[in-house]
Amino acid sequence: MKPLSSQWLRLVEPYRKGEWLECIETLRPVVEQHPDDLGTRLLFGVLCLATDQPARALVQFEKMLPLAVGQGALFHALAAQKQLDKLKPPTASHDKRFVAIHKWFSAIPARRAGEAEGALTPAALLALSPAAFHRVADEALVEDLGLAPREVEGDPEAARIVLYGRVRWSVVPEGEESIFEVVSNELEMVTLAPGLPERVRLRLAPELPAACLKFDLALLREAQTQAAGGAGEKRVATNASAKAPAAPAAPGKAHAPGAAQRVVEAPRPARPVPDPRLEPTVAVSAPFERRRDTRVAVTFDSRVALLGLAGSRVAPFAGRLVNLSPSGIGLGFPRAELLPVREALEGSVLTIELQLPGAEPPIRLMARVRWVQVAAGAAADAMGIVGLEFILVNARDHARIQNALIASARAGQSLDPMDDADDASGAAAA
Repeated sequence: MKPLSSQWLRLVEPYRKGEWLECIETLRPVVEQHPDDLGTRLLFGVLCLATDQPARALVQFEKMLPLAVGQGALFHALAAQKQLDKLKPPTASHDKRFVAIHKWFSAIPARRAGEAEGALTPAALLALSPAAFHRVADEALVEDLGLAPREVEGDPEAARIVLYGRVRWSVVPEGEESIFEVVSNELEMVTLAPGLPERVRLRLAPELPAACLKFDLALLREAQTQAAGGAGEKRVATNASAKAPAAPAAPGKAHAPGAAQRVVEAPRPARPVPDPRLEPTVAVSAPFERRRDTRVAVTFDSRVALLGLAGSRVAPFAGRLVNLSPSGIGLGFPRAELLPVREALEGSVLTIELQLPGAEPPIRLMARVRWVQVAAGAAADAMGIVGLEFILVNARDHARIQNALIASARAGQSLDPMDDADDASGAAAA
């Protein structure tokens, strides 16, 4: 059983009441302290969606994919990809995104310790061909169980893998009491055992906020049967070729008695090299260049912002701080310089170094570009605005930004430097 932090237990009451912002604040320290906890990060992303923060949720699901690959957590990787699919229009989903996941997981060493036996295991899924794996994964569904008990039709061909939380479930024959009760934790399976009565109901009663990944076992067996048939045909062909008579040696090429013969070893299977366009972290959309080191340096006192684009030869260009809050920042840059890099910026993740008044070191934050506003037909020296949303701001940085804004307001200083310049020019004229 996976040990649960106290924050998970404190999460139950606000989750039951639908107080999603409180749930996020309760769960955020767990994500920061245990960034590799996939179940917690998945729930955190779902809560971000519930509070209408799709950009923040997108970051969580994108981070999950490489973490899941590194941990060999196939079911969590599939769940993250499913959530990413929901955030993208159907036309933007890469048609080989699950093939990429199959290739990545097949490339890492198998982990069999503690793995349960059965038809629905990571090993069983990875034994399928890439096309069959894609079909099974594409048909799988993420079910958000929440906290409300429910009864569903007892389908013996359905199997659920718990992605996070804890679920108490039981089988209820028609007109009878439940015949047994089971508690399933993260990565444990919920499925009907063979030999049960035909008409039964499955009662799911989550004890903690929970979600499951539901698979169609009939589809999985069909894919496995097709794979076994293809392997049998391949073995027959191999045996036939082995029994074929060897071709006669060419005249004059016979080996002399006692002459050494060179043994040609069969080539060893090489580690597959995944197509970078289908890397799990980018397989949710059309291929694009990731800019992990794009950064902005912002000085609060002077209101100067310097934007440098990684992976390009564009020199950093200067702008100004337009607005700031504990949850985001607005930056203005010359329209002529912003237009060529607009597409590269939209939706990207940036590193921000924000220097606040005082001797303390600058705050380093991650931010997602929510929008880039460039007025059409404006003058060449007009300003375009880039709106960024901070990602996982800790309590200390949140307080530092808020205190700086309060101090600035008390001093009567406008956040917009152009307003300060207008006030200064007006005072000089008077």
